[in-house]
Amino acid sequence: MLVIHLDDSGETRDPIVTLAGYLATANDWLSFEVEARKYFDSNGIQVLHTMDLHRLKGEFDGWSRDETKAFASGLFALVARYCPVGLEFSVHKARFNERKQTLGMRREKGPFAFCFKGMVSRLVQNEAIKAVLPWDGVDLSFVIEAGNKNNNSVLDAFNYIKKHNGKFRSMVFEDKEKLIALQVADFLAYFTRRLRTRDANHKRFALEWEFFHRIAQQVPHHDFFLATDFGTMETLPVHR
Repeated sequence: MLVIHLDDSGETRDPIVTLAGYLATANDWLSFEVEARKYFDSNGIQVLHTMDLHRLKGEFDGWSRDETKAFASGLFALVARYCPVGLEFSVHKARFNERKQTLGMRREKGPFAFCFKGMVSRLVQNEAIKAVLPWDGVDLSFVIEAGNKNNNSVLDAFNYIKKHNGKFRSMVFEDKEKLIALQVADFLAYFTRRLRTRDANHKRFALEWEFFHRIAQQVPHHDFFLATDFGTMETLPVHR
């Protein structure tokens, strides 16, 4: 069984909503959780809240930038050991709502549900996943952070897709604090969304990009996409 853990990023005031995460087999995720928990314990960390890591708050209060970079790099070395690919899909919310109204797309839910459908599209287009998904006994399940007010619309989208594709097995919503897999998905969603919305001329943009890229480049990523006009995509350059 292939399992992808996904987390979202984007508050109401943010112009973009992002969904991102990592894919691995169910057995590899079990092994990852054991190894990652040992790594957290050795660093005195209970839960990775990416915003706290970025702002040096919470459990990362008193840490230096070099220390957080080393911690995140060590964690993503473990991600790279178990996860063959990471994926991200973002939607420009105002543009989505404008086009939805203009085109009369009544069946479409909100931007978050469209993010999920975009993520599914990226998954089934990935060459490695396309190669193994047809095999007997191989199917695909989703784990998404619990608590998002739009999760029901995502579940509706999943159930619709499942009716037409027998390889889609299940979707569950879990507490992010219980699964480090969801916490690394949060890292990916947080930084890709943030880097899209931050002005590239801002004095901290280059530093944040370097921080994120150095860590994320350890894992192969499918191209990151921002949907702006249903088929018009803006790529975010990442290591592949």
